[in-house]
Amino acid sequence: YNGFGESAPSDAVTAKEEPSQPQNIALNDVGGGDYDVTWNAPASDGDDAIILYQGYVNGVAGFTATPPTTTANVALSPGDEVYVTAINSIGESAPSSTEVVP
Repeated sequence: YNGFGESAPSDAVTAKEEPSQPQNIALNDVGGGDYDVTWNAPASDGDDAIILYQGYVNGVAGFTATPPTTTANVALSPGDEVYVTAINSIGESAPSSTEVVP
């Protein structure tokens, strides 16, 4: 409010945040030690587009995928632990559940 009166309300602002974690990670043995790692997009992108999926093998960044791709072909060994995170311009999600190579 000022001397000329009250202004129209401003547009609502939504706070952006990190995306939620990718869902339903799965490993599919395609032979020769290679696996297709697949997952579903997070339930929420944090109101900011996901720009990258980061895959980890035994806690170390090992592969990436650019949306809308939600699969990667990765060389893995028995006992390897694999999970995926989603990244937007705000930050990185919590990790998906972890799958262990049989």
